[in-house]
Amino acid sequence: MDKLEMLNSFKQRFQENLNPSLQSIKYCQTVNSAILELQFLNDPETKSIDLKFIGGEITTNEDGSYEDMLPLFNPDADIVDNAKLFLELDDYSLIMCIDDVLSQETIEHIVSRHEQTKK
Repeated sequence: MDKLEMLNSFKQRFQENLNPSLQSIKYCQTVNSAILELQFLNDPETKSIDLKFIGGEITTNEDGSYEDMLPLFNPDADIVDNAKLFLELDDYSLIMCIDDVLSQETIEHIVSRHEQTKK
């Protein structure tokens, strides 16, 4: 399994809004899967999240009906390209997909801002 540490990239993007107990965030991939590994201060267990639930392109069959949703992270693609896709998720998508990366206050702010734009 290939792994790419992304903590510094997340620190650059989110600065003080990052969960302060987050010690490591690794994008991992094999030929069949994409996984995120999170490590937190004072927690010996690594939290692993299979990213297959995050969809990308929707495919249709010959009559134009919905057929399937391709995963956003293609295990055949370069790990750096996939990690970059993950890092580029918008704030709301990120918090809807992955818990505990951002501080609770930041999460609440993002949700509030998202709800305001829906009105």
